[in-house]
Amino acid sequence: MSFLKDHLFLVVTGALSAAGIAALLVWINAGLSLGDERAELRTSRSSKMASLARGDLANQAVVEDAKRRVQEMRAAHRTVAEDFLARTATSYKVLRFTAEEADTDQPVDAFPIREELWRTNPLRLQFPVRYRRDLAAQLATLKPTTPPTAEELKQRADEIAERDKGLKPAPAAPAAPGQPAPKTPAQQAREELVTARATAGRIYADVDSLRPALRLRGRYNDDELYLAQIGLWARRDILAAIAKTNEEVRRQFALKTRRGVAASAVKHLVEVRVRGYAVGAGGAARPSPRRGPGGVPPGRAAAGGGSLYVSLPTAAGMGARGPAVPSLTQRVTNKLYDVIHYEFTVVAVDRELLRLYSNLLEQGYHTILNVQIGKPAVKAAARPGVGGVMGPAQAGDLYDYGPDPVVQVTVVGELLLLANFTRGRWDPEAGKWDEKYPPLMPPAFLSRLDRADANALRSADRKRLPAVGGMRAGRRSP
Repeated sequence: MSFLKDHLFLVVTGALSAAGIAALLVWINAGLSLGDERAELRTSRSSKMASLARGDLANQAVVEDAKRRVQEMRAAHRTVAEDFLARTATSYKVLRFTAEEADTDQPVDAFPIREELWRTNPLRLQFPVRYRRDLAAQLATLKPTTPPTAEELKQRADEIAERDKGLKPAPAAPAAPGQPAPKTPAQQAREELVTARATAGRIYADVDSLRPALRLRGRYNDDELYLAQIGLWARRDILAAIAKTNEEVRRQFALKTRRGVAASAVKHLVEVRVRGYAVGAGGAARPSPRRGPGGVPPGRAAAGGGSLYVSLPTAAGMGARGPAVPSLTQRVTNKLYDVIHYEFTVVAVDRELLRLYSNLLEQGYHTILNVQIGKPAVKAAARPGVGGVMGPAQAGDLYDYGPDPVVQVTVVGELLLLANFTRGRWDPEAGKWDEKYPPLMPPAFLSRLDRADANALRSADRKRLPAVGGMRAGRRSP
């Protein structure tokens, strides 16, 4: 006991040391055990990640979710495509012959061309008449007017001169310094008729401004008739955009004194031209279905390969070199859609051009490829109080655009039409063309597309090529 009393400090210290060492060993052992567990967890997860990367493990829930998303995306794509196709077919109607014109029990659509009917009826000769009638109806939507002609000016000047002869001449009074000389009958007639014509309509335009593709008398090939129909659709959208622009601007002047052309934004439709189908210069090459020439995705022009137009004969003759094909979008006719280029030139108020562009883009599926702005090629007539007293009659001074500053703008645009609409939709299950969307494009024009770019045609389109041997179409009369 005396020993413990004498060495109590050492005994307590030794006991505490032993307890500490034991606790330390326990802690170390626990730490080592936890480290082993975490290392095992990391190793397990790393193995699973590697296995997932190799595709060894398949999480069924993830797979089913991915399948569901794909199915939803495909269903949404079908819905959008079907809606686009339906809206296109509703917006762009083909010309229709009356029952009397077709000598049938009911009206007949011009496309698809029914050869058995066209062989026994004069529909090919009636087509240009029906085409020009539709153009005139489109033009009427603009409420157009025209400047006076030289004959009208001369006739009115003669009437004024004859009227003045019957008036008792007043004593000649000396003209005050700075006062203009009295107007001649020709000047009076010009001022009167120019003003009257400017207030008689909303825009200067006539049928010649639309550059009709067909004459009233003539016999045309199937492909020429088809391109004329395409041109009607493009012109319809252009005129609709112009009419809407003018209507919107005219509302701003509803309580003002402006009338006629002076109250419009677009004051003169100079011309409209449909350039034709834009196609890649692919020739007879047939690349893989997933890539175009030189690895270019379908629907795009090959780099360096260029593009060209398949269009109607021009005054210079078939195959004449036409305008360069814009490359802004690089779109060319392909298996999904047709690409039609057009251009139109108008004289308009400069501050309203953006409104015109916006209204054009709302019509169908249009893209503006190029815009050129300059001074009007036709000089507007001077107006009393605005541009001074009118001088002698000039060929270009018969247009009164009003007081607003105007520019002449040429717009090159692009119209997309679904191939399922223009070339028909093939039903693989039924093994025939969809009755709701039959092929409007004649086989003769398909042959022209095939010769220009073989990549543009679908496999269903090629089913129709042997029917004409690539070239059979109605002959054009000399």
